[in-house]
Amino acid sequence: MKRTAKQELVALYFRYRQLIETVREAADFEGLTPDHEELLDVVCEHWHAGSPLTVRQVMSFEHLASTVTIHRRLKKLRALELIELETSEADSRKREIVPTKKALDFFSAKAKAMQTASR
Repeated sequence: MKRTAKQELVALYFRYRQLIETVREAADFEGLTPDHEELLDVVCEHWHAGSPLTVRQVMSFEHLASTVTIHRRLKKLRALELIELETSEADSRKREIVPTKKALDFFSAKAKAMQTASR
């Protein structure tokens, strides 16, 4: 029986999810939840676009969580060595959130999973 284009896409998606789960397990980030990962994605997406977020900016993202919860998640991401806080070149009072090499390796592994799934 021949698979339809939609069935192929669904199969591709689940191959990708399986590979991503393998990446997460290999990274061994104890306590990294999907909520932490979402915050990491948002922070790193801004950094990648050339406009790193400050701690204050991230704390105002009510659509992600409360300020207390965001603060707790940032602390966890720092403890896992996925982000660092750097003093802003424009204003020394501001702390910008930047990904570490460990975070960039994690994103790279996820991108490789996408490539592998699509083969």
